[in-house]
Amino acid sequence: MWWTRIRLCWINTLENSLLDGECVTENRASSNPEGAGDLFLIWKVLHNFGKCDTMKPATFDNLQKSFALWQRIFHWREEAQMTAFQDFQRQITEFVFAEDTPQKSDIIFIPGNGYPQMAEHAAQLWRLGYAPYVLPSGRYSVTLGHFAGVLEKKEKYSKDYETEWEFLCHVLMENGVPKEAILREDQATFTYENAICSRQVTDRSGLEIQRGIICCKGHHARRCLMYYQTQFPEARLFVCPSAAEGINRENWYQTEAGIDEVMGEVSRITKQFNLMMK
Repeated sequence: MWWTRIRLCWINTLENSLLDGECVTENRASSNPEGAGDLFLIWKVLHNFGKCDTMKPATFDNLQKSFALWQRIFHWREEAQMTAFQDFQRQITEFVFAEDTPQKSDIIFIPGNGYPQMAEHAAQLWRLGYAPYVLPSGRYSVTLGHFAGVLEKKEKYSKDYETEWEFLCHVLMENGVPKEAILREDQATFTYENAICSRQVTDRSGLEIQRGIICCKGHHARRCLMYYQTQFPEARLFVCPSAAEGINRENWYQTEAGIDEVMGEVSRITKQFNLMMK
């Protein structure tokens, strides 16, 4: 790498400039570790050589200047690494946590799950007049074979629900959405099926969807958009996510659980997009 090449060239220059001094043999820097260790050893070399009668003043002055340059390179490298990490973090955040400003639409979609925040957000958007219908979707997780249960706010939503749709429908009604504004889809068992079955429901209902809002988990947003867009290619879809599981666009990289969840989404999006394209 460029860092290693610069370091080796600098150390070789240092060694060559010290070859005439009697103190060189016990202060050679060739086996010196990288980074901050270089700075410490070079400072030690300079300190010892400053006491050597055989050291030429010009050589010592050059070494001091080189040491100052090496300090700047070392700190610049640390700053460059941090900038690269921040750029990567920002790009991942913008990709995974897709988010739009809500617009007047024909319907609000809710992919099935056991968190109430998405349905609460959908109810708020419905009350504000963003769409006349809400379509929660979901039977239960295909991996579990049954509804996983309410995962947050259990004290508020404490009924026994057989499906994700039943749970989300209850959350919507508790937050002011009348039953006649809620469409039914209670067969989907994974996210892509949420999109497929939702399209079947809108077609059977005779609804022409030109614009739609998706209310989903924040770190699930890009994948939901990908699935629903494939089933509603003619529609303009707006993603209006909610935070769940303690993971959001500001903090996902601060915990191991957040990193695993978000980077897992990147992997799933890549693999499933590849399968969808075949």
